[in-house]
Amino acid sequence: MSFNTPIVKKIFSIVLLAVCMSCNSQQEKEVRFDTQTMNLKGNIKHITEKTGDHTWDFEFEDNKLLLVKSYFLGASYDMQYRLEYLKGKILQIHSKSSVVSPEIFSTNFAMRLPLYGFHNVQKLVRNQQGDVVRVFYKNQTPNEYTLKYTYDKFNNWTTRELYMQPGDYLKERTERTILYDRKVEHNEIGSWNSRLDSVFTAAQRRNEFIAISINNSIEKDYPKLNQINSYLNKNFEAVQAAEAYVNKLIVQFDSTYGKENLSKELQLLKDKMVILQSIAMKENFLWSEARVYIPMLISGEVSVKDVQEPYQSRTLITASLERISTIRLWEEQYRNK
Repeated sequence: MSFNTPIVKKIFSIVLLAVCMSCNSQQEKEVRFDTQTMNLKGNIKHITEKTGDHTWDFEFEDNKLLLVKSYFLGASYDMQYRLEYLKGKILQIHSKSSVVSPEIFSTNFAMRLPLYGFHNVQKLVRNQQGDVVRVFYKNQTPNEYTLKYTYDKFNNWTTRELYMQPGDYLKERTERTILYDRKVEHNEIGSWNSRLDSVFTAAQRRNEFIAISINNSIEKDYPKLNQINSYLNKNFEAVQAAEAYVNKLIVQFDSTYGKENLSKELQLLKDKMVILQSIAMKENFLWSEARVYIPMLISGEVSVKDVQEPYQSRTLITASLERISTIRLWEEQYRNK
């Protein structure tokens, strides 16, 4: 039979069309990781899920999954993925310094689910919210599990408990914190700035006295040493309270706005907060150290040395002067924000 006959041409055209349609179907199949595929409702900014010592963090942008972190309490290793998009579709998935396939990511991503992502199950039963409430296995003991949830006003679960049948034995409990994306009002930004500037001004005032008082000539200036010692004891609680307050503000900020993908105004606030945290921490070191060696100098000791490796050759006054210099550098960075 000749390949030029009409019937052969017609058969060839049909086969070619079928192949093309199959190729197009495969090309159009899109791998998605977003709020919809995760059965989440509303505009989500960030989610934290904790099951025992295991924590998962999910960051979203326009309801698309942007960042995934998984880590165990006290462990030095963490699993981290960042999803890169092009025109709304996944371009690459980065795992720290390498690129992974969507298939590998999907497998690891499923580990956040109970029973290792419901692998090899015989039957799943879902509730009205779309969450799995019963899991059935074949030829396995136990062969049935039950999940119970509590929900927020958006019908997203906030606690999930996994029970083994029979007997309803609690196997695991997961707590979920959801941060919803919302518009940040101008007065919110102003309120945060006021709180940060208040802490900064107070710290700057405290450290100004220390900066002009501590120098290499005070070792035998007993009136000055007693003045410094009195000032340290009087204001040390304020120094400790300032560091604790800044740390509390950072936790509050992260839980309110998230840690990633911040707006320009929020990122500026976060930058100021990080600088202020460094100032508060260094200030606490400076004052704690000074409260140790200033009384020693008052008692007649000279050239009190640092005991911390590898700085045993320097005096604690020199260490204080270095801390003061660092604090002033950070103060300048804060003022320039």
